Amino acid sequence: MATTTGRESLAEKGFGLREVSHCPGCGAPMIASPVLKCGDCDEIVYLRSFYYKRGEGYAAECIDLDLMSLGATPEEVIGSLQEAMFGYLEVAFEGNPKGLVMRRSPLSHRLHYHWHVLIRRLKHLFEANHQDVAPSSRTFTFCE
Repeated sequence: MATTTGRESLAEKGFGLREVSHCPGCGAPMIASPVLKCGDCDEIVYLRSFYYKRGEGYAAECIDLDLMSLGATPEEVIGSLQEAMFGYLEVAFEGNPKGLVMRRSPLSHRLHYHWHVLIRRLKHLFEANHQDVAPSSRTFTFCE
């Protein structure tokens, strides 16, 4: 299916939006977050996202796009969040992305993210098998 701009969608290009990578060291699921690059100054913005246990299931959030997904397993919520992030950016960039791209989450969500990152980093200091490996991602150019 062609978009209005004549570009192929990410799914049509074979980019598995629901595929979840795992850390080669510890086996934990990893989120493939989009990367934004300014078309004018080449500034790079890495979108921040995380997942966590929530009640009987899991939640995954992107705090820079104010997107969240809920599900039964980490892989389910990560796959759903990846699809939401890439889908949102793909649609935003079909038109004029100015003002649409960065939508920060409420302060409580951003604090939860930073707490989660702090705990994860402290935990990984004491784990010999963990490697800081980022899953492959896709770069979107903005500010054109």
